[in-house]
Amino acid sequence: MRSLSFKLAFSVTLFLLCNTSCQAQAEYSWDNWKSYKTIIISETAGLNRINEPVEVNLSFADSTMRDPETEIRVLKILKDNKFEEIACQIYNINYHKKDGLISCTIAFQVSIKSHSKSFYRLIYNNQTAQFPDYKTDLTVTGSELELLISNKYITADLTRSEGPRKYPKSGQIRQLTLNKKNLILKRFDRRIHWAPNFIRTDIDTNQAIAQWDTPQFYKINSGPVLCEIIRQGHLSYFPEIRVTAVYRFFASQPYFTFYSCLEFEKDLQLNRLRNDEITTDSLFTHLAFKRSNGEFLTTAFENRYGILSTQPLEPDAPWLCFYTHTDAVALGTIRLQYDNTNMWGNPSPSTGDYTKISDGAHGGKYWNRIIIDGESTMIDAGSKYTEKNAYILFELDEDTYPEIQMEKMEKILKNPLILKILTNE
Repeated sequence: MRSLSFKLAFSVTLFLLCNTSCQAQAEYSWDNWKSYKTIIISETAGLNRINEPVEVNLSFADSTMRDPETEIRVLKILKDNKFEEIACQIYNINYHKKDGLISCTIAFQVSIKSHSKSFYRLIYNNQTAQFPDYKTDLTVTGSELELLISNKYITADLTRSEGPRKYPKSGQIRQLTLNKKNLILKRFDRRIHWAPNFIRTDIDTNQAIAQWDTPQFYKINSGPVLCEIIRQGHLSYFPEIRVTAVYRFFASQPYFTFYSCLEFEKDLQLNRLRNDEITTDSLFTHLAFKRSNGEFLTTAFENRYGILSTQPLEPDAPWLCFYTHTDAVALGTIRLQYDNTNMWGNPSPSTGDYTKISDGAHGGKYWNRIIIDGESTMIDAGSKYTEKNAYILFELDEDTYPEIQMEKMEKILKNPLILKILTNE
């Protein structure tokens, strides 16, 4: 065991937390933390990163730790042998008593210049440590699945729907707010995040994840860096499909991610299977997208028919967004993962496989990914449909178009920072 030696020459400036970093306040010693690991973070995509969330999964000898949430700290290594404490979040804690190990996930945020490296020290093994009360711009209020999740950029409302269609406690997003403008995106009688959704052939019944009435299993990991909401189970009219859905919201970021996995446990005939669906009221006037071959296109909604009828938008189009210059706002999806491989490594059935841009009732607009549509299709047991998307809500600068921001965010999300762990304990 190598002990941390932070004497006078290695004293650290304690920083009071402000967002995810801290400002100089007083001299502080980390002598009581007896073990550490070094984390090297590299930026290789040529982009400056600001408060980018990173995660690392680690195991520790249980002789060195009792409570990871209380004992672990993350320090950024500065010049002159000084350290800056960074807000961190510890979750997914598991005690492996037979193996003498404790495993967990540590999340924190990193600001780093392009093509550079940063060095961090993860310290632990201090059984007298107190629980750190980190404060960031990420707040979570409510109970169970009826939550309001907010940061400096966006607020997501996951509470039950009001109005004529009182959708149940599904944990799906009902409306989004662009906080700087106090501009609310909603759909007059339903949730704006709707899919995945299905129509079964035998009883012609439609059900979406937005109508999920209290999932059989759910788990919430919430802290200063991220809020993760995991749901799993079966929708009432579709007991043949095991649905997994995971939201992730982050401090100081204008986007959130949504992962879904549909596992068919029994054969089932469907007339519809859709995913990646966002539906809004009549705010938006234009759309922009990037085709799979890298081509960009921006157009008014009424002009899209001729473009998309001759060449539909691919199911794996890297990104698309709706926007309006009237309110100077854009809402988009960045496709991070799309995989319809079944449990035996073969393609799951698909009769549509394109991205649809549609007009809804009362002037609404929506997009979705079509997988099965209109034609009765047998989905064999073992079929699986997996995807992960990032949804970003942002303000447009005057007389600019959203593809610059969408391209930048796509590059960031598809080129995560590289972490290397050195064990120094």
